[in-house]
Amino acid sequence: MPPDPSHPAPPDPLRQRLGGLVAESTRLRHAGLDLRKLDDARRRPAPQSTDRARLELAELLQAAEQEASQLTGAWLVTACSTATIRQTEAAFAHAEARGSLPATPDGEHPGLITLRFEGQEDAENNSAHALRLACSETETFVLHATAAEGNQGAPGLRAERVDCLRDPLLLILRPTPGPDSEALLTKITNGETVSLAARPARHPALRRVTALKRLLQRWEASHLPLLNLFNPEAKSWGDAQALNVGEEASAWLLLAPGEASAREFVRKAIGSPDFALLEAAAGPARVRATAELILQCLRRGQRVLLTATDSPELEAVLAATQTHPDGAHLTAPLRLLAPGEGATTKFQPHVLESQVARLRQVGPVMLKRDEAERVAVAAANLTYGTNAGLAQHPALRPAALAHDAAGYDQLIVLSAETLTFADFLPLAVHAAKWTLLGTAAGQPTSPARLELAALVAAEATQAGRFAELQAELAYKACVGKDGSADDEDAELADAYGRRKVLLVLETPGDEARALAAAVQHLRQRQLTVAVCPAAEATADAWAAPAPELNVIVTTRGCIEQTDLLARLSTDFRLVVTDAPSALFAALAARMKAPKTRGRAAKPRPVILLSWSLRTAANLRGLHDRRADEAARGEFARALLLDLRCIFPFEKPLWEPRALLTLMERTLPSVFTVLHDGVQADTGTGRSELVYHSGLPRGSSLHSRQEVQR
Repeated sequence: MPPDPSHPAPPDPLRQRLGGLVAESTRLRHAGLDLRKLDDARRRPAPQSTDRARLELAELLQAAEQEASQLTGAWLVTACSTATIRQTEAAFAHAEARGSLPATPDGEHPGLITLRFEGQEDAENNSAHALRLACSETETFVLHATAAEGNQGAPGLRAERVDCLRDPLLLILRPTPGPDSEALLTKITNGETVSLAARPARHPALRRVTALKRLLQRWEASHLPLLNLFNPEAKSWGDAQALNVGEEASAWLLLAPGEASAREFVRKAIGSPDFALLEAAAGPARVRATAELILQCLRRGQRVLLTATDSPELEAVLAATQTHPDGAHLTAPLRLLAPGEGATTKFQPHVLESQVARLRQVGPVMLKRDEAERVAVAAANLTYGTNAGLAQHPALRPAALAHDAAGYDQLIVLSAETLTFADFLPLAVHAAKWTLLGTAAGQPTSPARLELAALVAAEATQAGRFAELQAELAYKACVGKDGSADDEDAELADAYGRRKVLLVLETPGDEARALAAAVQHLRQRQLTVAVCPAAEATADAWAAPAPELNVIVTTRGCIEQTDLLARLSTDFRLVVTDAPSALFAALAARMKAPKTRGRAAKPRPVILLSWSLRTAANLRGLHDRRADEAARGEFARALLLDLRCIFPFEKPLWEPRALLTLMERTLPSVFTVLHDGVQADTGTGRSELVYHSGLPRGSSLHSRQEVQR
């Protein structure tokens, strides 16, 4: 019976599937993709994690856990003062727009104070230090009249954070009323400088701990490139396949035919099995290349995690994706904001808070906040935010390891030269591939010198050599080999031409053991040493110590809890310590330089020497000047000098390899780590060289990087 033309036959499912496969094969052939190259054995990662990689990860995990535990008892202190009237009005308007404060007709909020931050002498980067303090995870701050009270963790005026504004950096606080707070509040009202203390953020360290545990205990196939990075054995990564997207007009959405380097980068980023690099300065060209890559990934059904240092560049990339007619249909964006950040009106619907509020109003049953967060994150195919903003991601917060990792196909990092490898790691475990855009000349702004010094002290303590290293620095100060000697030290020397030193030990561990180790080391160096415990600091003998005494060894607790410095002889004017200089004001005020040619005596400054701070400065200099052979050699020699004994034998107290490993995982940016590839060690005598043999070698690295011209 012939078919009725008015009633067509139902479509054949098998014919439809075959037609789809034929169309897909035609599309791939038209795009020029060689499927055989995708199955190349050189492009496949190692089938399993090696024992060497697990050992390296275990050491890093131990260091991260120790860093997190140390941050529990630490304080960040910086100077601040009352904001101006216009600054206060701007901060209140920002808080009202964010919903942190209820809107008022006159814009005033009695009982709140707005502080602006000033420079801090001990911070290497004042703005970065203040930003970490103001926008840390802690919500409780303590105000003090002096910096010394803040460093000691003394009681002060407690205040709760209401909101903060990043540019300019302002902090809105609600002080806790009390009888002892009136004097400090009056000082703040009068515009005088006060000190703000807060616990440093532990969440970055905890995020690294969670990421390292995931690599050790629950690693997945997408983690194999990361595991290769942590494998000290030399590896051949092979070449990356550059996907030929095609030259037809429909294949490229934003990039023009003249943008050849940007197109080549997009091919490499899509075709690479692990990572791709684009060396490009910030600007419209980099924005267009990033937007093109995002749209190409979304067309292939991938999920993208996008991060950058600056919020304006993120919004510029999102605006570029919307310029194409298909951009709005392809993207389902989600914006994560850090404390103090804001989004422009155009991108406000992308913010997580807005989407959570909208989801909780849909349906007959109101969703819980964590449920709405999970729905919003799962529904987005483009999650973006600043480096601090992505920390607000539900899957990236410090949580139990049982939580599943967020599965993203691409992690795209803008301004990758400002992101340290340690901060990159918690993001990288959630993505199968990484795409980094930046410049090789940039440097990350963190950690600051004080934070790096704390890590250095932890490494030395773990090696069991911290007390001896501090004592060695005191010996150099005694014999004038520390670089602090001047002509006015002549009258301060003893009969043997040695200066008198007060050694204040940094003692993160057992104080009695640290004192005994330091004294034993100095007596082996033929110095006369005495120990001043806190129980004996008030004795009359310390007002006029024996003339043959070279070094007095005490602890910071003794200096803080007793009046030793007010009673000690001014001959002991060199102090080896990391304690705040305010603690030594009593000793500095009593010091007078000798009268010269009729001129009046003037106060002589106390010279503060800290082994951890000196070592941190040498490590940073060694890293920053690594391209300059002469300058790098000077920093390396200074580092080795502080690690070795010079009498009676040239025997090393501690090999610097542990410190260089610390520098390698702490200071460099992730772009520098991946851009440099393998730096081969030139021999056992060049132990100051930094190298990472788990990185791709230069030949295979060329297939993963592109320079935008």
